[in-house]
Amino acid sequence: MERNYVLIRSEMSHAFLQTVIAYLGCEYQRSNPPADGFGIDATGCFRGIWSDEEPSRHDIDIKFQLKSTSHNFTEKEDVLGYSLDRAHYEKYHENAQGPHNHLLLLMLLPEEGEYASWLELTPEQLVVKKCMYWTSLRNAPALAEDRSSITVYFPKKNLFSPEGLKKDILKPLAEGKELSCEF
Repeated sequence: MERNYVLIRSEMSHAFLQTVIAYLGCEYQRSNPPADGFGIDATGCFRGIWSDEEPSRHDIDIKFQLKSTSHNFTEKEDVLGYSLDRAHYEKYHENAQGPHNHLLLLMLLPEEGEYASWLELTPEQLVVKKCMYWTSLRNAPALAEDRSSITVYFPKKNLFSPEGLKKDILKPLAEGKELSCEF
């Protein structure tokens, strides 16, 4: 039986996102049709965990759109570039301009056929190799009429990890700041 690598990439991305959210003791909800057709793959519900000094009673919900790739990206010193077609970019861009927090996540995965090297499981530990990055399309430029695609940039400093989620995403949102596009 041939392996469905599109399904594998999708499930690995969801598993990574769910693991990071669960590590913080927060809620993860996977979207089902039709929500995923609107550019929302999952929602994280965060309850007062973004500050080690003083927990907040303020709740933050974030809607996530997941992308994953093993080779369809460009890499520069401090950013990763990922191409989105017009329809997907416009959907994600529109979501990000609304009242809710929306993040676009990019999971880097091994080449097809090399997935065995991505995951190691022993009785002592579970090791997941490669990683996920995040960006916001809030205040990003609209796509020019003559363009059929756009490269979205993910700063390498935007590593999606439990500590990064608390410090770089939840804390600024709790302080009333917006996560805006950086490209």
